[in-house]
Amino acid sequence: MKKIILIGALMMCMNVAFSQSSSFTKEELKYACASFMWEFTEGVTPYFKQGMSLAEFQDNLLGKSVPTEPGKGLIAAAFQLLINKADKEMVLGSYTGVEVADCFKYSRELELKTESFDGSAIFGLQPDAPDEHAREGKCRWYQINCLLNHLATKLILLFTPPFMIYPFLI
Repeated sequence: MKKIILIGALMMCMNVAFSQSSSFTKEELKYACASFMWEFTEGVTPYFKQGMSLAEFQDNLLGKSVPTEPGKGLIAAAFQLLINKADKEMVLGSYTGVEVADCFKYSRELELKTESFDGSAIFGLQPDAPDEHAREGKCRWYQINCLLNHLATKLILLFTPPFMIYPFLI
């Protein structure tokens, strides 16, 4: 009888823990979008020169490729951050997440239609597009799904109680 009560109590505790950790607060999601935006902005920084226009910046990034509306929005947001010389703390504290959310939604819709999708189509690029400023061990700036996977991992590690992650690390 004691074993049944113990198992029941353990199951209730796990249920509460899983239900609390499976939903994120608005602040946590905002932080996640800001983290994504910071990583994206870092990736496109080598293509930016102070004094250039948004059109010049976009041409420098994409050449003749035509981005989707969410892609244009993400590029414009990164451009604005670069113009303002925003640092990581500024982005994490003030970025609203609108462009990232739009990109994520569009990326998800495309991913459901395509078997292999890395997010480059958001910018009108091919998955194997050259990136002369690729950073070793990091996602290329146009690999939205790579950046999103990195973000998801960060979210799980930041906002999931350690006792829930530990069993998967052993």
